[in-house]
Parts: sequence; C-alpha cells; structure tokens
Amino acid sequence: RADITKADFELASQMRPDHPVAVTTQLPKLNLLAQQINRTPLPPIPTQCYSGVLLPPKRHQLTARTFDVVSGAQVAQRMVQPKPSI
Repeated sequence: RADITKADFELASQMRPDHPVAVTTQLPKLNLLAQQINRTPLPPIPTQCYSGVLLPPKRHQLTARTFDVVSGAQVAQRMVQPKPSI
C-alpha cells in the first residue's frame, strides 16, 4: 500500500528503542501482524512463463556482471603501452 496512516506512525513511535514500552513487549503484537500480512498469497506465475518466474531484461538484473577481471600481467601491459593521442 502506498499511503501512511496514523496507526503506522504510532507503531513506528512505539518501536523506537527509547520508547517506554520496550520492543520485547511488542513482539507478540508484531507476530500477529506478520501472520495477518503473510496470509495474503503471492500472485500466480504467469501462464506464458514456462521456466518459472519471469525476470526483467538482462540490463535491469542485478545478477549481471558489472566488472571485468584482469590479471596483473594485463594491468602491467596496459601501463607500459602508450596512450593513443586524440
């Protein structure tokens, strides 16, 4: 949900460590709240998806490699080579 209610603010203020009511006394209440929220089932997997969950394109995946592994020899070779002039 996108909206924040007064109850959300009250719960957040009660969870502060310096609040008179300790967090440990709120654990049963949080457990019930978590059980209620977790009762909502996950959305079904689309039928056009044959191999499981549909992933975003490669460029939007965080699992894509974002670096290149170079050996010490490659680094040394690059340092010795003259840079091209523009």
